[in-house]
Amino acid sequence: MSLVALLLCFSPLILVLIHTWRSSNSSYNTQNIPKGSSGWPFIGELIPFLKPHPSIHIGPFIEQRISKYGKIFRSQLPGRRVIFSGDAELNRIVFQNTGQKFKNDWPRNFEGLFGKYSIALLEGEAHRIKRSLFVSFLSIERIRGSSLREVDLQASFILDSWKEKSLVYFKEETRKFAFNMAVKLVMNCGANNPEVDQLRREYINIYKGLASSLPINFPGTTYRKALQSRSNVLKYINQKVQERQQQINDGCEGFDIPNGYTVIPALAAVHMDPSLFDDPQCFNPWRWQKESSSPARTNNIMSFGGGLRLCPGMELAKVELSVFIHRLVLAYAWETEEPDPPMALPMVDFARGLPMKIRPYNPSVV
Repeated sequence: MSLVALLLCFSPLILVLIHTWRSSNSSYNTQNIPKGSSGWPFIGELIPFLKPHPSIHIGPFIEQRISKYGKIFRSQLPGRRVIFSGDAELNRIVFQNTGQKFKNDWPRNFEGLFGKYSIALLEGEAHRIKRSLFVSFLSIERIRGSSLREVDLQASFILDSWKEKSLVYFKEETRKFAFNMAVKLVMNCGANNPEVDQLRREYINIYKGLASSLPINFPGTTYRKALQSRSNVLKYINQKVQERQQQINDGCEGFDIPNGYTVIPALAAVHMDPSLFDDPQCFNPWRWQKESSSPARTNNIMSFGGGLRLCPGMELAKVELSVFIHRLVLAYAWETEEPDPPMALPMVDFARGLPMKIRPYNPSVV
């Protein structure tokens, strides 16, 4: 069949789809919803939305639309009508009303890789119960007690492995540190266990699958590899659970947001908002000392989410970062091999793995 014949056969369907797309856009004028653009038919504004950008900026997609439409604007992604919010007050409302006015929603690849019973996907009482288990397990009292020594040991283990090296990739090393710590806490597996290295590689594949914009389960695709890695991880975890059970047995603002829209809190737009923070792109850690009691300090920083979706591992992340940096500055001097700024792809990543030239620190050498 010729191309012309195919076009003639499918032209009625194409016309119906385009008419539906235009009709849905015309309905925007009947409600007090944010201004914005729907982009192209079917794909919406997916291409500019996924365009990589330095993660220290909010990126041209959000920046240009905030400049044109304001801090709250609408957009369209494949299969989703979306409202982006760079407004601190609306983002706070979203976090505090999840499960009430707003329902939790994630891309399809997230549910496929983590399952519908993942804590991030649960709602209501089921989420509350599972989150309480995480919060109890990762409580500040537990971290400051038994976990603090383990964090220090894991940091020392990573840094000791650098002694014979002159170049390390910080992205890989810090990822290894955090992963080793998680496996030790959850499954009590040591960092020098070869199974842990294999498990970490499986999780890296899953991470790549989360960043995949097309979750297609087809041989050779990133998403297919991620699903295979998920299966391998589940087998390993089930094995460890059975071993543990055996041990126990042996004795051991102002807008209408229509139903059906997806609201994406653009937290970076809040954190980089000059109306909330002076010169937000300037590295100035002392700003927090003078702003410690200001509303911007307490209400507008949402690095770990908020409300019922506040990250239960927040305190552990802070301790890991503090201990690792403490050990690092005492043991090594370093410099970047070449510029490798973090990029949002859309997840934050380093294109070259952040290569660093390192040398043992000698305080007597200036």
